[in-house]
Amino acid sequence: MEKLISFEAAINAAKIAFCWNSSDGSLVDFQKDMINILCDYSEDQIMNMGRRISNAADNCSGINFNARRAANGLPQVI
Repeated sequence: MEKLISFEAAINAAKIAFCWNSSDGSLVDFQKDMINILCDYSEDQIMNMGRRISNAADNCSGINFNARRAANGLPQVI
């Protein structure tokens, strides 16, 4: 089943995957986490979790930059 999501949800999914995968830093694990997030959670849940991460990180530009870069590469991963 195909699932359409907004670019903003993809950005937030990347933020979540980045936080989940921060211990070992493996790109493959990051991509798997991101795909699992996109498949397992609704867009509203992803947006809420991403918002909480942004608030906790006090809008850290490093997290936002890395999430945006990862979301831009999402079509190649899927």
